[in-house]
Amino acid sequence: MSLNKLIRQIENRKEIQEAPPVLLDIGASNDLNPLWSKIAHFSIGIAFDADDRDFNYIERKDSKFKKLYVFNKLVVDKSSENREDFYLTQSPYCSSLLKPNHSSLKYYEYSDYFHVKEVSKMDSIALDTVLKELNINQIDWFKSDSQGIDLRLFKSVEEPIKEKVILAIFEPGFIDAYENEDKISHLLSYMDHTPFFLVDFYVKGPIRMPKDSFNSLFRGKYAKKMAKHMIDHVPGWAEIIYMNKMESPDFTIREFLLGWLFSTILERHELAFMVAQNGYEKFQDDLLLSLQEYSRKELLKNIYSFNSFVKVAGMALKKYLR
Repeated sequence: MSLNKLIRQIENRKEIQEAPPVLLDIGASNDLNPLWSKIAHFSIGIAFDADDRDFNYIERKDSKFKKLYVFNKLVVDKSSENREDFYLTQSPYCSSLLKPNHSSLKYYEYSDYFHVKEVSKMDSIALDTVLKELNINQIDWFKSDSQGIDLRLFKSVEEPIKEKVILAIFEPGFIDAYENEDKISHLLSYMDHTPFFLVDFYVKGPIRMPKDSFNSLFRGKYAKKMAKHMIDHVPGWAEIIYMNKMESPDFTIREFLLGWLFSTILERHELAFMVAQNGYEKFQDDLLLSLQEYSRKELLKNIYSFNSFVKVAGMALKKYLR
């Protein structure tokens, strides 16, 4: 059975119809998660970004979501009656509730991105307040790229909701890009004591060279472009993906169906297989058998694919050249 047919079967389940998936995106200025395209039409989307310079696309009336709630406000961990300082930077993707740490950023080529153009007083709203106002008592996919406060936002979610999040994606930093930011070490330490396990860790980063030095060394537009591609970047931040172990008795068949769906969207078929297998053992539902079979076929197909051969050959060559 094809993935689209299986998604339709999941979509039409009573458990999903009565409680659609809730997909939360904090820091959505760049784009709403493209992985959601296959499930948006039966999902509830909640999107935040206080810097709306690149945010208008998200407010289109032809939104693909079943429901989409958009907040051009600062999302904070604690409610406050006061308006908050918001640092609007040269790049809208670096704007933050936190002040950029220029004493640290000066060593990096991309420091101009964090140049503060304006400090604006903005309305803020706590995440729990939003959920209560929308009468939503769950978050299934939590994604935060909040420029320094990912962890405190996740921690602010009420425990019963937080413990049933199926997938959580964060983008904290290694370096001190902001003053008093939640760094990667803080996130890893906290998540060690939660019902989540680490799925993936994509390290990204800048060139460690002051902007003036970079510009004096690479003068032309082409030289700059090639240098940014060819010079090794240092670890600056990471996209970190966690998944719930789904061991709590509070997890219903709804969560197992979504757990399989989210794992499959991420193309982590080994995780999807185990979610479907564990779900079937618990609920004896035939749809979970179909989902398990799809994951099994995808795993075997990937093992014997050309891409798999290239990957193994590349690993062998790398080992040989050491």
